[in-house]
Amino acid sequence: MTIERTAAAAADPAWAPRWQRVTGKTLPAMLPTLPALQSGLRVRSPWGVVIALTVLAGLLRLLDIGGESFWKNELFSVYWVNNPVEFLLTKGLVTETNPPLYFMLLKLWTAMFGSGEVGVRSLSALASTGCIPLIYLLGVELGGVTVGLVAATLLAISPVQLFFAHEARVYALLPLFVLVTMLGLCRFLHKPDVRGFQPDGRFANSLDIYALGAIALLYSHATAALILLALVVTALVYFVEVKAPRSQVLAFLFANVIVGLLASPAIMALAMQSKSPNLEWMPPMGVASLLGALRFLMVSPLVRFDVTGVAREVLSWIELGFALASLGVLAMVARRSIRNRLGYALLVLFPLLFVMLVCGISVFRPILIPRITVWMVVPVMLVAAFAFTSPKLRLLTRRAAIALMAGCLVLGLTDTTFAVVRHTPDWPAFIDDARATLPPDALLVVGPHTGPLGMVHYGDAAMVERVRLWRPPPDHHETNAEWLERTVADAQPMTTAQLDAAVRSGQPVWLILDEDDVPLIPDLRAQLPEFAAATRRAFPVLTVFKWPSSGGTR
Repeated sequence: MTIERTAAAAADPAWAPRWQRVTGKTLPAMLPTLPALQSGLRVRSPWGVVIALTVLAGLLRLLDIGGESFWKNELFSVYWVNNPVEFLLTKGLVTETNPPLYFMLLKLWTAMFGSGEVGVRSLSALASTGCIPLIYLLGVELGGVTVGLVAATLLAISPVQLFFAHEARVYALLPLFVLVTMLGLCRFLHKPDVRGFQPDGRFANSLDIYALGAIALLYSHATAALILLALVVTALVYFVEVKAPRSQVLAFLFANVIVGLLASPAIMALAMQSKSPNLEWMPPMGVASLLGALRFLMVSPLVRFDVTGVAREVLSWIELGFALASLGVLAMVARRSIRNRLGYALLVLFPLLFVMLVCGISVFRPILIPRITVWMVVPVMLVAAFAFTSPKLRLLTRRAAIALMAGCLVLGLTDTTFAVVRHTPDWPAFIDDARATLPPDALLVVGPHTGPLGMVHYGDAAMVERVRLWRPPPDHHETNAEWLERTVADAQPMTTAQLDAAVRSGQPVWLILDEDDVPLIPDLRAQLPEFAAATRRAFPVLTVFKWPSSGGTR
């Protein structure tokens, strides 16, 4: 790769007090200088670099993709797609809180590649890999070739992207569809002087790209409506500032009407589920949840599982410190490093509006969980690319931004990718132990969060027949996911009193809890006098308490 310095950056004018109107005559003159606007660097054969980065991203996302067993939500995905297509598009649309696009794709994908870890997760890996050339294109549109290449590099090694590329859930698709939508909108907004709906191929294609991405978003996740609303408001603000012609505004609004009509089944299903018990587990919004979402976005979705006790808490605070410092520096330099108002609107105003919408709704109905911000890694990486390459920033400021982001990446990669530690329940190890030591008349009781699907997927019919589902809270409202787990496994519910009676009767009982069920143990100790007599066996993320029959040995 050859890099040459140009003199174009030195002549780059300061930001005007108002947004300069870009016309059809001035736009072609600006395009040749776009690659040099930010850093004064021009890269030869940039697509060769993009292809290399895409291959690297794909290899990283396939690295050990089947090394861990499925966790509860992934198992739900695997078994939900066993339903017929007509169910997914009708009753399933109002049963499951997430729209059906991911499940439809996964149904087709598993028919070709099977229901094993590699086969199921490879769909997410492919979607995540596809983001690399798209973020490059968006970076070129907003700031030039160098910005696009830096953003693509950062996204290729993003811990958040790598984590969700290994998960059989919809979240790897959200950045992909957001990129498609933003790219179409960006190209559309670059032509505010257009007088007709279809003056040239690029203008029409831009709206088509935007509409396809928006429809895909709305059929992918429940929060996509807020993403699209924030993006539409951002575009309208931009139209007002540049005094865009009425024809362009009307064309954009008409495109969104078409999007709304085509996505109306998903929108109506979302409205019908506003009081769904599937959402009752979400915690109220607070400072802790906001900080958790920030650490999630800037560093990693989780902290290393092999670090425990005080050390784990210290590591968590260190990661939060890096996240806060990195975001603070990027926010401080965004105005100076992003040299055009369109880039500032799409990369700063757009995600900020989304956060405001989510926080406002969460006051009345909590919906703020870190996972819904996964797509925001796209604007963050682009802002970082602007900061890393901007000649307008002091060298010390640029180095501080690079050092902080590097710290976030290293910590995140250690947490999610390069740490030799399991993040999901080790069901195969438990099943092997059960086959060797499980008494013939034993009950297998799974915790409320653990669920029986792991036993169904990795065990055999004889084990599944013995599964019971522990229900500690008497006022618990069964969610749709729990209903599916219970019906698939045909698992009878078991209260704590029934569990106590089974143990007292001398029947062998194994209670299987994952880490999210551990907070229930203190209440179990108080309500189950025989708890102290249990033998404890630990597997990665799973803890098994065993009570033998009266004549057995512990």
